[in-house]
Amino acid sequence: MRRSLNILVQGVIWLLFLPWMIALAIWVLPWALPIRLVLVIGTLGFTTWLLFPWKA
Repeated sequence: MRRSLNILVQGVIWLLFLPWMIALAIWVLPWALPIRLVLVIGTLGFTTWLLFPWKA
């Protein structure tokens, strides 16, 4: 069976979309809205900070 993308490209795509999938999984949980908002914003904010190339 042949893959449509190189395994390294698949890994990079998987790592880039993983935080968004975690945030989506948190968002659909039956928790209170303020808790979900804090967790989603925190997850995506932390990921953005982590990938920021010129952080101090």
